[in-house]
Amino acid sequence: MTNLTISEFLTIPHKPLIRHLTKHIKGGNTISRSHGWDYTDIRCAESWDQFSLETLTNRFGPLFDLRISSSSLQDKVPGNYLKIRSEHRLEILLHMTRLTRVNIALQYVNKHLIRNEQLSNRFERLLERHAISPGLQYGAGKPDLTFHLYADHDQLSPLAVGDIKLSAKWSYDRWKSPILQDRVDFRQVLAQINYYMRNRKCRYAVVITEVECVAVYRVPGFNGWLKLSEPFPVDWTDNMNSDNSDVMTANVALLGLSLWAQWAADAEEEEVEEEDAELDDYFPEEPSSPPMPSSPPVRGHLTSEYLPSSQY
Repeated sequence: MTNLTISEFLTIPHKPLIRHLTKHIKGGNTISRSHGWDYTDIRCAESWDQFSLETLTNRFGPLFDLRISSSSLQDKVPGNYLKIRSEHRLEILLHMTRLTRVNIALQYVNKHLIRNEQLSNRFERLLERHAISPGLQYGAGKPDLTFHLYADHDQLSPLAVGDIKLSAKWSYDRWKSPILQDRVDFRQVLAQINYYMRNRKCRYAVVITEVECVAVYRVPGFNGWLKLSEPFPVDWTDNMNSDNSDVMTANVALLGLSLWAQWAADAEEEEVEEEDAELDDYFPEEPSSPPMPSSPPVRGHLTSEYLPSSQY
């Protein structure tokens, strides 16, 4: 039975997901029926360069170097189940594969911290076990993912939230696209995740597709200012980098964000009065489609105030 470091455990490739829909889609992302969020809410988006493999290694290196048995690898998803035909299927697959592995790693980190006095003294803020779970419904809408302390079963004080989208409808490269609708689509998803962060009073989030994972930080004191990490791959191979340099995968980013958010929790500023952030150079100035009607048709009994993104 092989022993691996947590870092190695997280970076062993999964069975690749099979993309069904690859055509670039314009529009179709979640819209708030009560206008709780809109793409114009994101006034400024900029790079979060600090969230990197180098920074995570400097902060949490001893935790990524902890040993875990390879027997904990539990990717046993049938090959024919790896086909992604909808966001719902993608969400299920991510929980069965990537998120299961990250949660196992978080559990092992917690066990080592409790048993190792030197580590527990150094990482005292991280002694409580974390987990990444499907988001629970509170009021209008719910995030697809919630990063929370394991004991916080009701997710009342989340560390971070997450949204899952198909890559055909959202990708990092739409951020600075010359096409207006691409930039609108990019910010519509960020506006949704910003809404969840504000409602749940947290400053960290992820947007994850079947291709990439992007970490998000909500800047305190400003309305509509988000920082975004570079995209990290959700699928990868053993020889991902030809120059043999380390590459941060989605798994490492997810575990790293959970540690980062809890580490920063006590140090984060209290909610303060916000001022509007300055508009950045890529803000979509003109709406690309007519506004939603004030009273959209109700299809059956809706328990949520938002219109889910199209399912393909």
